[in-house]
Amino acid sequence: MRSETWQAVSLLRRAARPERHHLILGICWLVVAAGLEVLGPLLGKSLIDNHLLPHYLDWPRMIALVLGSLLSGWAASIVRYLQLLRLAGLAMRSVRRLREQVYEHVLRLPMAFFDKAITGQLVSRVTNDTEAVKTLYIQVLFVMLDSSIVIVGTMTAMAFLDWRLMLIVATLLPIVIVIVWFYQRWSAPAVSRARELRSEINAQVAESIGGMNVLQATNATQRFNARFGNTNQSHYQARLGELRANAWLLRPALDMLNIILLSAVIYTFGAHRVTAVEAGILYAFVSYIGRVVDPLIQITLQFSQLQQSVVSTARVNKLLQEPGPETNQHDARITVGAVVIHRDAAGAA
Repeated sequence: MRSETWQAVSLLRRAARPERHHLILGICWLVVAAGLEVLGPLLGKSLIDNHLLPHYLDWPRMIALVLGSLLSGWAASIVRYLQLLRLAGLAMRSVRRLREQVYEHVLRLPMAFFDKAITGQLVSRVTNDTEAVKTLYIQVLFVMLDSSIVIVGTMTAMAFLDWRLMLIVATLLPIVIVIVWFYQRWSAPAVSRARELRSEINAQVAESIGGMNVLQATNATQRFNARFGNTNQSHYQARLGELRANAWLLRPALDMLNIILLSAVIYTFGAHRVTAVEAGILYAFVSYIGRVVDPLIQITLQFSQLQQSVVSTARVNKLLQEPGPETNQHDARITVGAVVIHRDAAGAA
C-alpha cells in the first residue's frame, strides 16, 4: 500500500505541475479563511467577558463585536468557497491532461500488449480510474488540505487563550492518527480486492457481450453466468469488509472522542477556575473544539475514498509505465547510394 501511495503522489504531482501558481494562491487564501474563522470566537469571548458578565452595556462596541463575528464567519465562507472553486478547476484541468496522456500512451503501445490485455480492464483504466483520480483531487486532497489548515489555525488560537486546555484538546490528534493507522490496516486489503474485482466484472461483461453469439451457440451461458455470480459475490463481500471498517473506526469513534473531550475540558475548566470563572474562554474553547473535531471528521471520512482513489491512481500510473514500441534513434535518411537499372533478355527494365 505504501508503494501505491507514493506512485499516486508522484502521478498527481506531475499532473498538477503546470498549475503550481494556482495551487500556491489557493493555499494562501485558505490560510486567510482559517484566520477569519478563528476570529469569531475571540470576538465572542470579548463580548462575554467585557460586556455581558460585568453588565457593561456599551452598545456601539457590543454591536461592533457581534457584527465583526458575523462578518468574519461570512468572509471566511466566501473566501473558502472561491478557493475551493479554484482548486476544483485546477483538479479538472489536471485530470483532463492526465486522461489525454493515458489515451495517447495507449495508442502508442505495441500490438503485443493488446494481445494479452483484457479490453474491459483497459477501458476501466482510461475511464473509471482516471475519474477516481479526479475524486482524489477534489473530494480527498483538497478537503484534507482545507481541514488541516483549519485545525492548525484553531489550535494556535487555543494556545493563545490557554495553552493548558489546548494540550488537552491536542491529545485528540495522536488518537486520530492511531485510528487512521488501524483503519488502513483493516480496510486496505478489502479496498484493493474490491477495485480488482470491479475491473474483473467489467472485463467479464465486455467479454460476454463481445462473444455473445459464440456463448449462445456453444450453450455456455450458464457457465459464464455462474462465474459472473461468483465474482459479484466476492465483490460484495469485499465491500462489506470495507464498510465494517468505516462503521467501527471513522465517524462513530470520533463522535465518542468529541464527547469525552468536551467533558474533560469543562471538568478541567471548572476544577481550576471555581472562584473566577471566565465564561468567555469556556465559550471560545467549546466553539474551537467543534472547529477541531469537524475537520478531523471530514479528514477521516475521506480515507475510505482515499484508499479507493490511491489504488486507481496507482493502476493508471502502472499503465503509463508500460513500455512503448522500440524506435530507431538513428537518422533513417539515405545520404549516399546509386541507382542501377538492369535490363533482362526481353529488354524490359
